[in-house]
Amino acid sequence: MFNSVREFLKTTECNGKKVAVACSGGSDSMALLHAINSLKKDFSLSLVCLHYDHGIREESNLDAIFVKRFCDINGIPFIMEKGNVPLLAFKNGQTLEMAAREARYAFFERASRENDIYAVMVAHHLEDNIESILLHFIRGSGISGLIGMSEIRNPNIWRPMLDVKKEDILNYIEENAIEYREDVTNQDIKYTRNFLRKDIIPKLLKINPNLYSALRRTSDILRAENEFMDTIANRLLDSFVDLSDGVITIKTKDLNELHISIRRRVLRNSISALFGLTDISLKNIEDIIVLCEKSITNKEVSIKRALIAQIEYGELKIYKNTSGKKKLFTESLNEIIEFDKAHDKIIEIKDFCIEIKKSFDKDLSCKDENEEYLDLDKLPRSTVFRGRQTGDFIYPLNLGGKKKLKDYLSDKKIPLEKRNELVVLAHGPEVFWVSGIGISQRVALSEETKNILLIRLFKI
Repeated sequence: MFNSVREFLKTTECNGKKVAVACSGGSDSMALLHAINSLKKDFSLSLVCLHYDHGIREESNLDAIFVKRFCDINGIPFIMEKGNVPLLAFKNGQTLEMAAREARYAFFERASRENDIYAVMVAHHLEDNIESILLHFIRGSGISGLIGMSEIRNPNIWRPMLDVKKEDILNYIEENAIEYREDVTNQDIKYTRNFLRKDIIPKLLKINPNLYSALRRTSDILRAENEFMDTIANRLLDSFVDLSDGVITIKTKDLNELHISIRRRVLRNSISALFGLTDISLKNIEDIIVLCEKSITNKEVSIKRALIAQIEYGELKIYKNTSGKKKLFTESLNEIIEFDKAHDKIIEIKDFCIEIKKSFDKDLSCKDENEEYLDLDKLPRSTVFRGRQTGDFIYPLNLGGKKKLKDYLSDKKIPLEKRNELVVLAHGPEVFWVSGIGISQRVALSEETKNILLIRLFKI
């Protein structure tokens, strides 16, 4: 085991760096902590220990005390965090195992950022990896799940013992008289992984005594094929996927023409590249694919409550879900702003302003795109500025008829997520001006116009 860990470190650029070992106090992580502590001089490492208390067992505080004592004796800085995984699992509708894993790795990321840690080493071994492969197979997984764990992940999570058998770890512990704590939950077969380890794998070993090496071989084959397919997907991503302005934009026609396996990868890799989300489920991807195949404008799906995928006139748009955050104009127009015909005025709305003033210039040849001119005398009394509302309608300029505001905005190809940001000038449900879009025919200038109203939208 010790030699395997040393050889792994030689493949990295860890010399002279600060590294951490994630240690629960169990046999595997104590063996790894001992080994890295023994090797730190050879690689000029600054070593710290990370311990996360999941708050699942009453006696978990004793694990922290145990690990800290080892660290104090060996001069290893000890960083700990206590969580409430049962509560997290309940809130997020997750299993304890999934919630514990997410909370633990979130702690590793925070601790690394706050303490300038180059890499965090975790004590997964060969049997752990095989269990993961089997779990993914049983639950239904793509190639990436059937590959199992990687020695280096994301890129500062390291697994130096991934090729080491549990038997070799126990031998190392015995040879070096390393103390460790037993986690009683590891024996409880109500947890899926424990049931697999205690009941299913022993039966599979009777069918094939070389199960571990066989699955490892399969993993290596799949990893090579996965890397090849990712290369193809990323070339396509570079050629027709736009990742600018915090939005993924793909023409649905281009995406739909791809083979389904490449489509999935292009979507998954795009989301990972722009938003850093790597735990997107197959169902999330399939929902987006169906959305693109139907390609109905303004239809949308939610992705892990973090992103929205939406169709806009033949294009797929994926952007951050900002529901719950008030939009640019909606926030400021919860109250109606009365319009005063008699006085010029500037209305501040968050980081924008609307300027309203009388004008006597009928020459509109130099009109700015953010300006609109209305016939002041055609505006009813009690006209107000507000956000759009259900039932709003407008008489579009030069179209000679009444139209629902919703349909008018669709005709103008205004994205659904932008519509709640709009300001309108209205009397009751009738709209005369829509910010940045246009005006109503009923207030348009004519030969008979005497008093002109200028409305100008500008950024502060």
